[in-house]
Amino acid sequence: MLLILGGLSLIFLFSFILALFLEKIRIPGIIAPLLIGVALKGSALFPFLAMPKVINYFDFLANLGVMFLLFFIGLEIDIPQMRRLSKAIIWITILNTFLPFLFGIGVGLLFGYSLLISFIIGLTRMPTAEAVVVPILDEFGMIKTKVGQLIVGAGTLDDVIEVFLVAFVSVIIGHKEMSANPGFILLGLGVFLIAIYLLAKFILPLLNRFLVHPRLWQLVMLALFVLFSLSFIAERFDLGLVIGAVVAGIVLQPYLSQKTSLGMNAFSTIRAIAYGFLGPIFFFYVGYTTDLSTIFKFPLLTLALFLAAFLGKMLGVYLLTFNQTLNRKEALAIGIGLNARLTTELIVSQLLFGAHLIDEVLFTALVAASAFSTLSVPLLTSIILDRWKGYLK
Repeated sequence: MLLILGGLSLIFLFSFILALFLEKIRIPGIIAPLLIGVALKGSALFPFLAMPKVINYFDFLANLGVMFLLFFIGLEIDIPQMRRLSKAIIWITILNTFLPFLFGIGVGLLFGYSLLISFIIGLTRMPTAEAVVVPILDEFGMIKTKVGQLIVGAGTLDDVIEVFLVAFVSVIIGHKEMSANPGFILLGLGVFLIAIYLLAKFILPLLNRFLVHPRLWQLVMLALFVLFSLSFIAERFDLGLVIGAVVAGIVLQPYLSQKTSLGMNAFSTIRAIAYGFLGPIFFFYVGYTTDLSTIFKFPLLTLALFLAAFLGKMLGVYLLTFNQTLNRKEALAIGIGLNARLTTELIVSQLLFGAHLIDEVLFTALVAASAFSTLSVPLLTSIILDRWKGYLK
């Protein structure tokens, strides 16, 4: 426990100091823990942070950070606008997954891999980790804009594709566990939808009736009940924490309305937890578990894999400028935002490497490409939003 407390004190102290500097140069302070994590990983200082027991605690807190960050985003999603943009969201999702998939196949074939392995490489170019960029969108007040809604909507829809991607890869390598069965996932999706219906139509209205004179702590506890319930169901059926957390926020919008003082206080409390406590731990963990040394081991293959995803997603979004769904600046901002990478790509790579379907060279290059995206995309997103904030709104 002492090591955990010591590690947390260092993270928050260093992040607080660096955030003050970053905000002076117009970079969101939420990036600070990410950079601190990279710096401490690459230094010999505070070696106790790398101890398995400490890392396991940070892994748990980082997952809570993802949940709260995306839960808060779910509270902010503008449902009517999302409906108006639904056609664009679907097209962005299709194009920003299909083109990286094709480019990934091309990279595999170019470097001499078989058609099957090239196909799998293409699959690894598809995922998007919107959890990395949505806090930055929120820092710039962009969540409820067209750009913000498209990134969140396409990213969330992409998460559904990621679920079946992991299941598909598991089937390829011969995993027979129930959690790798696409039928089990479809069953889970049905259970998840039923749970949403019951919460929204019966359970929450019933519980709300007992709140004759609601207090802040009661609203927060109600919110946590919904968040953990939907996240549990989503995680149990391999739908992922992201989907559970975002949907929980959407379900709770009527009860945490910013139109009332109590609702606004509850909203602010959840924001403080997300951005002041658990969110920084998540970003620190991402930075600390990113191994930059892998980038330089196989630079050509790493660069090709990175560009297959980056250019594929950028081109996929840019195609929507031709029918005037997006203008060029919107397409550039969305394309960069959807290039965030995180866990799914690494999970798939580890599964394939563990099954001896890919060699160490390809595995290392996949990890390196993911590491480069993880660090570069948040910074690029911050720069683009700072420069074009007024225009994109």
